[in-house]
Amino acid sequence: MAIKNPECPICSKTFQDARGLHGHLQFKHQVEGEEKERLMEEGKSRGRKSVTLDPKSESGYERSKRDRELEIKGRLYELNRELQEISGLFGPSWADKDRVEEIEQRKDELEKQLSQI
Repeated sequence: MAIKNPECPICSKTFQDARGLHGHLQFKHQVEGEEKERLMEEGKSRGRKSVTLDPKSESGYERSKRDRELEIKGRLYELNRELQEISGLFGPSWADKDRVEEIEQRKDELEKQLSQI
């Protein structure tokens, strides 16, 4: 289980994740080596554990479906933006035709995946 909101054992500041605490200890308190590792463990133990959904449960399955749907839609958006940039006002140049075909093919694959969700 991931640790959420670890707390600095020196100044009690809380962080979103362990990476934030790591950087804080390194740069704010200038702690290095074994001392930093010891403080990291202590800070993690002060944090709260996050609740993770069971992927086999219905709610976990629905969440992962929604995440996948949003991921695909984001990729489609990026591909459409790239296609617009390539096309410009006068359409794609002859040098960009292969890239346009590649983008169109990738878009078709992603739309097919999206329809299967």
